[in-house]
Amino acid sequence: MGMKRKGVNMKKLISILVLLAAMFVVNCGSSEVREDLPIQIPEDIDTSQANQMVNNAQKMLDKAKADKVNEYAAEEILKAEQYINTARRALNEEEEVPAYFAAGKGIAYIKLARNIEALKKAQKHAKQVEAELK
Repeated sequence: MGMKRKGVNMKKLISILVLLAAMFVVNCGSSEVREDLPIQIPEDIDTSQANQMVNNAQKMLDKAKADKVNEYAAEEILKAEQYINTARRALNEEEEVPAYFAAGKGIAYIKLARNIEALKKAQKHAKQVEAELK
């Protein structure tokens, strides 16, 4: 009986270690979208490419909202939404490069929000497992 109990504790310990490793990996990423990093934008962007980038950003935003990521990272989702709206305005004015750039920034904020969500969920799960071990 004692061996089985140790096995269960080892599984929980391994689970905690895996979660801590995941938290470390997520936490090592940038905690914000750096504004000073150069973004590579193709020189010859046409309207269809810019439109596709904006549509992809909007789909990612809609999916993030459907998954309720904004419960964990509301500020980042709001910034993503602002960049995507800026991209739409740029498309309406037929400015492809600014639209492509703004959509890319929106996508970066969505990815940041997803990382924050994963980190907070991992922290919550680690606390639950830690409480079970006590």
